[in-house]
Amino acid sequence: MLRPAREASEVVSVVLLRKTGGSEVLVESRELAGVIADAINGKIVQRDDYWAIETKLPPERVRCILRTLKIGDEPLQVYEVGLSRSKGKLVCPICGSSNIKLVGLSGWLTPPLYECKACGYVGRIVLEIE
Repeated sequence: MLRPAREASEVVSVVLLRKTGGSEVLVESRELAGVIADAINGKIVQRDDYWAIETKLPPERVRCILRTLKIGDEPLQVYEVGLSRSKGKLVCPICGSSNIKLVGLSGWLTPPLYECKACGYVGRIVLEIE
């Protein structure tokens, strides 16, 4: 069983993205990415400050597998995100928190910049859930 170095009260969360022809899982540590990649037969890709696990499995199957995994004695918290053009709730791509704030000025030339108050992520990419 995986036991990353974490505070006992810290929650480990993953974000599951629905993609055409498969799924993608976003996590914050390489160690956790390896465990998930093995479980869902996925390929690990490093992105800026997080890891993505890409798989051809459908999101429904990945969700079931992820909910069986545990970190120590705690189950993973799975946040599922559908990719669409609808207006939904913004969540952090790193920790899945909805405590996202728009920071700085955003004009027509640059996309908006967001900050996650939960984990400190700052970036132009956030996830929108329905």
